[in-house]
Amino acid sequence: MQRNINPVALSEQNIAQLMKTAVPVKETDADFTPRQAELNVNVCAAIREQAIRNRLALKVDGLISESYRFIEPALSLKCM
Repeated sequence: MQRNINPVALSEQNIAQLMKTAVPVKETDADFTPRQAELNVNVCAAIREQAIRNRLALKVDGLISESYRFIEPALSLKCM
């Protein structure tokens, strides 16, 4: 959750170190950082704080409680 609400900004040195690992990491993809910036351009502190409050409201006995719902396939594709 935390990385979604407050994305990590990695330095070039961190990215270079991640590229040396055997496991692929999305942050090393050349398209990742520009796309992340584009998606977050309109996300202000108030929106992030609301997202945190919304997430905390899902907690039951200290654990996140989530559920699923049925939606039309066309709508599900728009959510991707």
